[in-house]
Amino acid sequence: MVEKNNFLEITKARNGQGLFLKKDINLNQKILRLEGDYFEVEIEPTLSEEVIANSVRYNKDIYLDTTKSYSKYLNHSCMPNSYILKEGEHLFLVALDKINSGEELTIDYSTIIALDDFWKMDCNCGEINCRHKIGNWTTLPKDIFKKYTDRRMIPEYILEI
Repeated sequence: MVEKNNFLEITKARNGQGLFLKKDINLNQKILRLEGDYFEVEIEPTLSEEVIANSVRYNKDIYLDTTKSYSKYLNHSCMPNSYILKEGEHLFLVALDKINSGEELTIDYSTIIALDDFWKMDCNCGEINCRHKIGNWTTLPKDIFKKYTDRRMIPEYILEI
C-alpha cells in the first residue's frame, strides 16, 4: 500500500497511471525517496512481471522493488522532468527543472538501465524527440547521453556495470 503524501497524487496518465505533483517543485529539489524491498536477482530468480517492471537498480547486484511505493508510478519520457540520484544509501527522485503543480513526474528509463540489464520497451511518451525504443544507456543518442552525463542524470554505478 502506498503511504499518503501531501504533494503527490497517483492519477490517470497518458500511459496508465502516473505520479503527479500537487505543488510546485524547484530545480534540483528532492521530490521523494524511492522506497521498497531490496533483492538480488540471483537469489530471486522467480520474480513476478510486476516486480521486474517496477524495480530500480540500486547497485551492481541489488535492485529496489518499488511496487508498493509512489515510485511505481514513475513513467518514462524521452523529455523527462526528473531523474534518480543515489545519495548515501538512498535513491531520490530529483527535479531537472522547475516542475509545476499538476505536471506528471517522469524519468528517462535509459538512465537506470545498465549494460547487463536486458529490459527494453516501445515508447509512447508523445514527446517531439521520442526515441520509440527504450533500452540501456548505450542506446541513447550521443547528444542526449552527453546532456545526461553533464547533468549527472545517469548514476555512476549504472555507467560502471
